[in-house]
Amino acid sequence: MDFTRTTIRFIVLTALVVSLVFPVAAKDIVRYKKGRKHNFNPVEYEIKSYGLSLLKLVLESTKDEFGDYELRPAKVTMRGRRLFDNLAQGQRIDVLWGGVIAEQYVGKIKAVETSLFRGYENKIIGIIRRGEQARFDNLSQEGLKSVKFGRLTDDISKDIFHQHGYRVTKGSSLKMLYKMLELKRIDYIAIMAYGVMLHLDNYPALTVEKKYMFTIPKRTQYLVKASNQRLFNRISKGLKNLEATGAFKHHFDTHPMMEPYRRLREQPARTIIDLK
Repeated sequence: MDFTRTTIRFIVLTALVVSLVFPVAAKDIVRYKKGRKHNFNPVEYEIKSYGLSLLKLVLESTKDEFGDYELRPAKVTMRGRRLFDNLAQGQRIDVLWGGVIAEQYVGKIKAVETSLFRGYENKIIGIIRRGEQARFDNLSQEGLKSVKFGRLTDDISKDIFHQHGYRVTKGSSLKMLYKMLELKRIDYIAIMAYGVMLHLDNYPALTVEKKYMFTIPKRTQYLVKASNQRLFNRISKGLKNLEATGAFKHHFDTHPMMEPYRRLREQPARTIIDLK
């Protein structure tokens, strides 16, 4: 009996010493907003989502320094300001990938200062009626301000053209703007470069304008709760690791979601108009 008790004490003491000398590393749980599909598949989403698949590479590249991790999808139905509130309070999510932090979230949300789209997300090009390229070729930058521009009503940068002296008409959807362009109510749809080539196959009378490109103050980056310094540091370090090895560029150059940017990159250079 005494032998058994002594053995048990020895085993317990040994386990305690081992746990103190070799503590089990804590796993970083990183919660993200899961996709909207009712049959959501996290494994599939980690591949198809550019932002999430890049985040996985980031976390993998920092395992030696920060330890293991788990990407955990969270059901979050809110959007816009309520979604940012959720992140700022750390309620259900730990990370978002998005644009400029609104003033009310400064000090509550931190942005990792690396462009996830490698500087392409701030570019705007135009859609015009087919056969009218010569008109724009003959327009100076100042002359463009005589053209009737179309912009989406809910675009975060919808007012920037008006602020720079352009004539702007707003539409609630791209379909509406396409129709307005076909009917000559507007002459030029200024649209983010990512979306400009996504729908034109359905509108044979329209085409991409080839002379000008606008840039605006916009960057897509990872956002975390301001007090979550560990995650902020891990993502920052991971992006630097991926940039150094070329894995970041490779991911951008090969992920299916980045195809519109790659198509833009292959086009002839345009005259850049910077809207600060």
